[in-house]
Amino acid sequence: MLARIKTFLYNLFSGEQRRLRRLWASALDEEVKLNRDLSNLKEHAQASLQHWLSNPEVIRKVLEELREHKPILVTRNFAVVTKYSDVIEVLSHDEDFTVKQIYAAKMERTSGSFFLGMDRGAQYEGEHAKLQMAIHPKEDVPRIRKFVSENADMLIAEAKRNGRIDVVNGLFRLIATRLVEHYFGVPGPDEATMMKWHRTIFRDIFLNLNNDPEVMKKATASAEEMNKYMDELIARRKAELAGGDDGRDDVLTRLLKMQSDPETGFDDAGIRRNVGGTILGAIETTSKAATQAFDQLLNRPELLRVAQEAALADDDQLVFSCVFEALRFNPHNPIIIRHCDRSYTLAKGTTREKEIPQGSMVFAATLAAMFDPEQFPSPNEFRTDRPAGKYIHFGYGLHTCFGEYLNVAQVPGVIKRLLRQQGLRRAAGEEGQMRFDGPFPDSLIVTFDA
Repeated sequence: MLARIKTFLYNLFSGEQRRLRRLWASALDEEVKLNRDLSNLKEHAQASLQHWLSNPEVIRKVLEELREHKPILVTRNFAVVTKYSDVIEVLSHDEDFTVKQIYAAKMERTSGSFFLGMDRGAQYEGEHAKLQMAIHPKEDVPRIRKFVSENADMLIAEAKRNGRIDVVNGLFRLIATRLVEHYFGVPGPDEATMMKWHRTIFRDIFLNLNNDPEVMKKATASAEEMNKYMDELIARRKAELAGGDDGRDDVLTRLLKMQSDPETGFDDAGIRRNVGGTILGAIETTSKAATQAFDQLLNRPELLRVAQEAALADDDQLVFSCVFEALRFNPHNPIIIRHCDRSYTLAKGTTREKEIPQGSMVFAATLAAMFDPEQFPSPNEFRTDRPAGKYIHFGYGLHTCFGEYLNVAQVPGVIKRLLRQQGLRRAAGEEGQMRFDGPFPDSLIVTFDA
């Protein structure tokens, strides 16, 4: 069986994918050899992760083959989990599969301690609960939808003069940055600086698994600038509130007002850490999800027309279904990483049962899980009738994305305004293809009728 997988991988890749081919062919060799010879495989896997993230079809084929023949791959250093039920089990058992060893130190060095890098415990529960009190989804989501729609229409109207728009930096990423100002109350010195800060810090914390010193250097510089700015912003807003309530209603203002009750309020440093940690994923994650979902719709002209008709008919449910089904084919977070804090037997009682050794890095492949035919019938078909609750785009369990409520409104909301344009199509040549800045989509130009 393993020989078959190895043959499959050698036949699958060519050209720029050869490095990945060699990596996985080695990883899928006989386990006795894996345990003996893979002392440096972890480093190669980490170095290749960013490449995988920009090649969804490549990684999906590899992971699907794994899911069929070796759904729980265990080596001396790491494990790869590909079945839906097993991915859910990993993400549900947060006391066995933890995050602190992966993210806490990087967060402390950059944005500051934040519950996304904490394991279950009193500090996590206390800080999460306090921040949750400043979030009012029932009232906030309609406001977010209105803001996104108005800004998208304005940017598209401006772009119509030339009949083209870069949907990344001219729309998705820009609106996400403006929403951080409008909803969270953090405008930044200017939009370009905010985008730079967030991209460099996010990349270091969540994607710099091999600790590239240049990535760390850029993130540290951005963090110093952003934290200084945040401290000054908090002090200024406190002074303004002391002079009288100016009627602002954003997350930062709500947290500052909560300081009157020590039981529910953060001190200034706590506000900076938690607001800074929350908005860190609000720009690049949103932009990447919107870009990759939209790109998948462009790949399917018939389904693009379905989505456009739904947008024109204000059928928000169908637009939502089209967008998040499209995102399944290239999710913004195809792999969630955990640390195995103590030896754990995964899928216990099944024929695929495996023990994950203590200290292993665990790659829970949500991309593979969302193509598991046991949970997603006819997984290679684009279907708009799939239950929304099955998708795991925003994780699962304790560390489900805190801003999920925001993204399920913002991502389809901004794409809907774009879908309403007549003659919508990719720009000719390379301009009409996604281009990347490292792991981040950085350009995708489309044209439409003036």
